[in-house]
Amino acid sequence: MEHVRAIAGDTRFLGSPNHAATREYLLAQLRSLGLRPTLQRAAVVNTFTGSDEPEAGSVTNVIARIPGTASTGMIALNAHYDSGPGGPGASDCGSCVATVLEAARALLAGPRLRNDVLLVFTDGEENGDLGAAAFAGQHPLMREVAVVLNWETAGSHGPALLMAGNSSALVQDVLDATPNARTYSVLPSLFRGALKAQQLATDTQEYMDRGASGVQFAYLRGTRDYHTVRDSPAHLGRGSLQMDGDYAVAATRKLGDEPLERATTDRSTYFNITGGVIVQYGPAVTLALGLLTLALFIGSVLAGRRTGRVSLPAVLAGALVFPVTVLLASAVSTIAWIGLKAVVPDLALFTLGTSQNALFVFGLVCLAFAAFAALYHPLLQRARPDALALGALAWWVLLAVAFSVMAPSAAYLFTLPTLAALGVTFWRLTGSRPARWQAAVGVAVPVAVLSVVYAPVMLVFSLLTLRLDGLGLPVVGLMGLFAVLAAGLMVPHLAPRVALRREHPARAGLLPGAAALTAVLLLSVGALRLSYDTENPRPDVVSYVLDADTGKASWETGDRASWSAALVKGGVPADIELAPFSTVRGWRAPAPALSLAAPLVTEMSRSTRTTTTTLRLRISSPRGADALAVHLRAPGAITAASVEGRRLPATASLRRGELKLPYVGVPRRGITLEVTVRKRGTLRATVRDYTQGLPARAGAPERPADTMPAAITFRADPTVIVRRSEVTL
Repeated sequence: MEHVRAIAGDTRFLGSPNHAATREYLLAQLRSLGLRPTLQRAAVVNTFTGSDEPEAGSVTNVIARIPGTASTGMIALNAHYDSGPGGPGASDCGSCVATVLEAARALLAGPRLRNDVLLVFTDGEENGDLGAAAFAGQHPLMREVAVVLNWETAGSHGPALLMAGNSSALVQDVLDATPNARTYSVLPSLFRGALKAQQLATDTQEYMDRGASGVQFAYLRGTRDYHTVRDSPAHLGRGSLQMDGDYAVAATRKLGDEPLERATTDRSTYFNITGGVIVQYGPAVTLALGLLTLALFIGSVLAGRRTGRVSLPAVLAGALVFPVTVLLASAVSTIAWIGLKAVVPDLALFTLGTSQNALFVFGLVCLAFAAFAALYHPLLQRARPDALALGALAWWVLLAVAFSVMAPSAAYLFTLPTLAALGVTFWRLTGSRPARWQAAVGVAVPVAVLSVVYAPVMLVFSLLTLRLDGLGLPVVGLMGLFAVLAAGLMVPHLAPRVALRREHPARAGLLPGAAALTAVLLLSVGALRLSYDTENPRPDVVSYVLDADTGKASWETGDRASWSAALVKGGVPADIELAPFSTVRGWRAPAPALSLAAPLVTEMSRSTRTTTTTLRLRISSPRGADALAVHLRAPGAITAASVEGRRLPATASLRRGELKLPYVGVPRRGITLEVTVRKRGTLRATVRDYTQGLPARAGAPERPADTMPAAITFRADPTVIVRRSEVTL
């Protein structure tokens, strides 16, 4: 915590004063440990998987080596030292820096390890993993790195999860070394495979893309603190920090004395069932469990046909009903969330969760379950429950088998609950069982397995959906989808047996009614308790934008009900900028036009060939802005482009003659951009530069203590100046 307090007094976004001060702090601390830290200064271009637009910047990484006695490879301990612009970054990622610094002290206090340990404090993670990309792609020491352990956060507290990796062998070593670990293999499997994301877009992937074995540790609770003023030492979970330290020291000591290799195959399954108890098995077991679900499903259908309790047409009908019911019930919870956000304006802010997250999520889950139960009750009165149950289970079997083959590390999420429900179904269909025992076992067994296997992962997903919801996508409402999928394992038991008797029709709505009432209570209490104050500030977006060509300025805001209302009084709806080339709907109103130096585009040189023209442009900010966004529109295809000597990837945008490039850590002299254009005509350039804070002379009131910049903005309350230029080719 001493390290956290030392660096988390102010924001550390790349280019800020505290960013430079933190770098000096790191150097001093490493030298005090007897190490010889070095700086890697580099220009870098990086593109996330699935993105067509690169990000770029000038970064400075801090690197220190702890030599081993007879190294077989290098273990990199990675933490990024920059933060988001909106807060002091105590958790993200001051906690990571503190973890690696303190781990280094602890390791040096013990016996020397066999393998080298490399401490890498990366820069520019918040702008596209730029520092990690610079180290992994440009530094000569990367050739020696066999293993990377990376620390990250997406909240302010909660158990630190081992949640991203590419090596079963490395995961096994880490789990062996840290008996209290928390981990779910479904998370890296889905993000790496099905969702095609880049391991939550963190530094880990940059190492893994260059062949290293890697794992990542992250804690996720407290999403509303992420990248805001609330990400302070006071809100950082002490247990989360200690857990990160446990991972760091124990895992490094174990790996430090073992032969290292770049093993990058990850198809194993591992997950907590309680506390530090972890289930682990390989892909062969996963496939066997998937096939067992299929065999047990077929056996249950055959047993039901033999006893006359089910028929194939009835099972097929049940299989057709289930997905329709799931979609309808999920739509109910999603529409309810959209409606609630419309009725409660404080829910429509750019916020990654609120103080009432749990009430909203569980309320929507209850609502989806109520809709699901209500839709199934008429069917249970008219059709055989066993046929409906097998129809729903058919989809679970399909998911179990598909994941067993395509994403084995994630398959357990479906195979184990399916086996539990099918085991109960087979037991019921192969004999005459007492009705009370059928209901008790039919609910208790699947619920027990779901609680251990399914529910923890759904809670993690609920935290991830809050991040997307903050961008305006109503995905929190989709949490009901997971609830109704789970309800499909207990279709025959959605109501007490008496509810199916015609003489008690009123009781048929008992279960859905109770679930709906619970949902209304949870959502209502959440909405009534939702408020903002100095402890829980209201997030908003406010920018001052000056168009240097027209001489006109404007205020832009995403929330007219906040302190900024006076700035946009009489304003009009408009697309406002959250980050370079990323806009949302907000409001715009005239602002005082100040005399501020605008960014410059200067032609340095050109060369012309038969079909192409190559331009070297200097793009600079006379007012010393730390970030730029360059938008070029050429008359023809851009066949090649580079910035600060680093080549930009060929993209569909370049082929269309368009280049969009954000650049952070802008040198005082500016940046050099080189482009080769195939066609003659006019090259149009729009450049925006960014500084933190509104200009004092613009007359904006001081931000009240009960408000704060939103987590998802590129700069907190930025001053943005726009200039357009043309170059004839």
